[in-house]
This record gives sequence, structure tokens and C-alpha cells, in this order.
Amino acid sequence: MKVFATLATLWLSAMQAPLAAAPISYTFTGTGTGTAAGTPFTNSAFTVSITGNTSDVAFQPSLAALGIINIPGATMSIAGVGTVNFASVFVYRTGPEVGFGTDRNLVSIQNGAVSGYGLVTSFGPASSANSSLSQFVNIPTNLGILTYSSMSTVTFQASVSGVPEPASGGMLLIGAGLLGLCQNRWKPGRDGSRSRGALVSNAMTNPRWLSP
Repeated sequence: MKVFATLATLWLSAMQAPLAAAPISYTFTGTGTGTAAGTPFTNSAFTVSITGNTSDVAFQPSLAALGIINIPGATMSIAGVGTVNFASVFVYRTGPEVGFGTDRNLVSIQNGAVSGYGLVTSFGPASSANSSLSQFVNIPTNLGILTYSSMSTVTFQASVSGVPEPASGGMLLIGAGLLGLCQNRWKPGRDGSRSRGALVSNAMTNPRWLSP
């Protein structure tokens, strides 16, 4: 019983441990119609790519929502038009809504699956119409003034890299605990022999080594 109590403690510790800071990519994809520097485009596919850090996610008073502000390096690639480079954007989530913007919301989707999402784990896809479309007008960009008059359904996804999920971390911690317990159990006897068997195969075929 002591063994299983130890393993349970390791598992709970792993599940309660905070996620380490890690890069996270947020993307919004869809198609849209509008103008860039006065040149029209129609039903052009677009991808908004934003890379933040999970350690920066917090409640933002300026947004009245959970999010990250002042994210540099975001882009919006528009098929047949080019790539917009945003100097600074924010990402937010409030209730069932998630979106991004500059000095205003530019893309916002509302989907029940988003409710409770903390912006720090991989997520999606989740889709809806852009509820902030009316604000995506006369946006100064490196391609000139960008305005959208219509958009298809927009899809949101998020992807974290480099950090195991809590469950994976828990399994790794339990594995380490098992190895430690095995080492304690397989100490040499007084005569120099191994008291409970030296090989893992012996331990697996004789489960009595787990007895308290």
C-alpha cells in the first residue's frame, strides 16, 4: 500500500504543477473579400499567424478579458495580395469568444467550445463568423490601407510546442518514482547477492516485490 500511496502522491503533484513557459502559436484562417491599397481582392484565403508565450497570458484590464497584449511579429498572409506585418497585436478570450486585434478587434469568433479555454494549451479547431468584421476597415499596413467587406467562417486554432501535457508529465514522474522504488527494493543482500532479483523480467514475473 505504501508503494501505491507514493505513486498517487507523485501523480497529484504532476497534475497540479504549473505549466512551464512555452511558445504558443495562434492562427485564424478563412477567406475574405476587400481592398488592399485600393486594389480589390475577392474570396482570397488568409492566415493570421501570432506567436506568443504562455507565461504572458493574464487578465488584461485594457481588454477586460484574458489575453496577451503587445505581441510583435504577427502576420496575415492573403492569397494573391501579400503578407501584412503587424507591429503589435493582442489576443484575447472572454466567455465563448476568442479573437485578435491591433487598436481594435479585427477578428472575433464565438463558439461554445472556446468557453473556459485558457490560451495556454493547444486547442481547436473552432469556427464561426467574424463578429468584428465591421471594425476591419481602413487598417494601416505595410501593404497599404486594408479593408474587409466580407469574410467566410473563420477558424481558430492554437498549438503549444516543447512542453509535455500535464498527463504526460505525470506519467514521466511516476516512471521515475517506480525506478527509484525498484532501486530501493533491489539492494544487495548481506552475502553480496541481490535480495529480490536483479532483472526487470524477474520483477515482472514475481509481483511480490511490490508488497510493503
